[in-house]
Amino acid sequence: MSRLSNSRGFLLTLKTGREDGGLIECTAQAVGGAGGAYEEETTTRRPNPYDPPYLNQPSSEIDSAEHGGPPGPLTTTCPCGMANKKISKIVGGKETEINEFPFAVMLVLRGSYSPFCGGSIISRQHVLTAAHCVIKYIQHGITVIAGDHDYTDDRETDARLVVDVRQVIMHSEYPSRSEYDIALLVLDSPLQYNKYIAPVCLPHRQLNLEGQYLKALGWGRTSPHGRGSSFLKKVNVRALSLSVCQDYAGVERTERHQICTYSKMKGLGKGDSGGPVIWLNKDTNRYTLVGLPSYVFFYDGNEHILPDVSTDVSSFLPWIHQNMRSNRFRLYI
Repeated sequence: MSRLSNSRGFLLTLKTGREDGGLIECTAQAVGGAGGAYEEETTTRRPNPYDPPYLNQPSSEIDSAEHGGPPGPLTTTCPCGMANKKISKIVGGKETEINEFPFAVMLVLRGSYSPFCGGSIISRQHVLTAAHCVIKYIQHGITVIAGDHDYTDDRETDARLVVDVRQVIMHSEYPSRSEYDIALLVLDSPLQYNKYIAPVCLPHRQLNLEGQYLKALGWGRTSPHGRGSSFLKKVNVRALSLSVCQDYAGVERTERHQICTYSKMKGLGKGDSGGPVIWLNKDTNRYTLVGLPSYVFFYDGNEHILPDVSTDVSSFLPWIHQNMRSNRFRLYI
């Protein structure tokens, strides 16, 4: 899922209003660990006048005081977006702690335990994923595995829960329009929440995350031509502007249905599709699902040059609400 390179940098992001922007007055805010501190090694790279501008971004290795555990300054009654981890430095592309992110699930073919994609729990009976993950497997039968970490080790955790998918709801515009790469999975039986199986938060309105640090989770490939990871991995990336992404990844910027992410020598890989791309809401200290990995570009060698593209979850909130409403399950936002 990642190829790692460190760099030193300090980024000031100009934010207006709340997390999704606004008007009125602007404040400069350091994006990083506690107090905005960075602790990074340095590296050098020969400048190239034809390099895309995002290649010069600082590394996304950040202090994980972005915890997802203790409450933030803004209290919330929504039991979503929590993580099970210690406060320690997070380095992108590392193995997660066992059951660290209780909302991350694997999608497997019925009767199998090897994941072909990921997904996120958003209610007791609903998982959100990418449509391209499931479109060719609907007739075969799809199963969700929650509460797992390393699917090759049966002794690692006793929280594993296997639930069949009863119904697959894909966006009606997919596949004719690739930017509508989103699907809602309805589970055959409700999940029983506990410390290791719990929902992620959803945005409550469309977000503008340009320049923000995001975290991607998955069991996908760790190199362009390698095999998928047997255990859940995490990597820190940064959201790019759609105008930059349009030039280098071909996204449609007039309709905000996608988000682009990039980080030096690391990013998403095959098999990470549909899994969680999350953003830490600093007000609540809870993780919010903002992206569903849609497509990545493969490279020879260890270069990672082009951005990764994910479906923008916040653009599809009405669609998500509408398709969950008939089941009458509470949606955590």
